[in-house]
Amino acid sequence: MATRDLAERLSGRLAGSVHVSGCRKGCARREPATLCLVGRDGRYDLIVDGRADAAPAATGLNESDVFAYLEKFDAPRL
Repeated sequence: MATRDLAERLSGRLAGSVHVSGCRKGCARREPATLCLVGRDGRYDLIVDGRADAAPAATGLNESDVFAYLEKFDAPRL
């Protein structure tokens, strides 16, 4: 899954770290991130304070859903 554009759009929206991974392997980043998005079947699973292989807080999100989730939970404080 292409992740760079979404990662750039999320950059600066959170106080902590952001990792966007194309799959659950999370090869590019092994340590936990404040927000981790993992590509699956053309959508994203969202993990808070975890790694790409952690249990997601929300699943099957498109990009709009990701931003709506962040607004709902006051993203800067995640």
